[in-house]
Amino acid sequence: MPAIMTHFAFAKMRAEENIDNDVLYLGAQGPDVFFFYGYSLKKREHIKDIRGFGTHLHHIDITKAYYYLLDYANKKEGREQEILTRFIKGLFLHYIMDRNCHPFVFYRTGSVDEAKNKKYYFAAHASYESYIDCLIKERFNLKMAPRKAVKADEGKVVSISHMMYHLAKDIFKNDIIKEDSYLLAWKDMKFCQMIFHSPLGFKKAVFRLMAPTGAINAMVTPRKVRHNDVLDVLNDQKSEWCDCVTNSSRNDSFLELIAKASNEVDFLEKLLASKYDEKDLRAFINNIDHDGFQVGAEKKHFAFIWDKVPNMRW
Repeated sequence: MPAIMTHFAFAKMRAEENIDNDVLYLGAQGPDVFFFYGYSLKKREHIKDIRGFGTHLHHIDITKAYYYLLDYANKKEGREQEILTRFIKGLFLHYIMDRNCHPFVFYRTGSVDEAKNKKYYFAAHASYESYIDCLIKERFNLKMAPRKAVKADEGKVVSISHMMYHLAKDIFKNDIIKEDSYLLAWKDMKFCQMIFHSPLGFKKAVFRLMAPTGAINAMVTPRKVRHNDVLDVLNDQKSEWCDCVTNSSRNDSFLELIAKASNEVDFLEKLLASKYDEKDLRAFINNIDHDGFQVGAEKKHFAFIWDKVPNMRW
């Protein structure tokens, strides 16, 4: 991802005053919104496929898709154009932060293709991101529940949901995504943030006890990061870590990665404010997916951070 509050913090850092910042912050959650589709008390159809659409957007070169969105918004008029354009800016914020920060997270939490281990490594990854969320909230002095980070005017989200439907249909020939799929995923996301928010730590304690390496526990942000003297979650000590694909050495802290992402946003904003075409956007994307690597690249170099605290329940 990284998780909800980290993306919100980055978007808030980059946001100027605007009446449509609610959809900027929602856009800053990127395709992750689709992952929450079906976590609801109401019956949902095509859950696996709709979540899979979010996964697909993460693992491709987004140039064609996001250029389509920019063009789609540009063809609208008045308030609808303003709302959609603001949301798309949020999508780019999400992508840029992901591609800068994900290589660090993957190196520390691992990755595997075998189905039998996927759930374990997903939980390792998501748990680490929930720890990042906890610390970023402290560093950015964010005293708010995660559900407020995805609060938006429903009428605006309806327009966004229509746009995402057209993206799926026109670019990916996907007939599973409907006009309300994104809208419903957003509602389910808000529901999850309400259910899994653990301000007093009770829910986290229960999930940690019942399923410490489970997905639900990973979705619950802890009140406090334990053993950070050992884990150094944000790499404040600037320890060496490596590119999962090339094994090249790096030592960026997480906050330095955020700063690099912010510099890339500066560049993109200048690009989008000029006369640009799809080739210009493609050059900026450079075939890098949300994981932060060339599309299809094999990740094979890791140093599993949780091994430092083998008896710790995530």
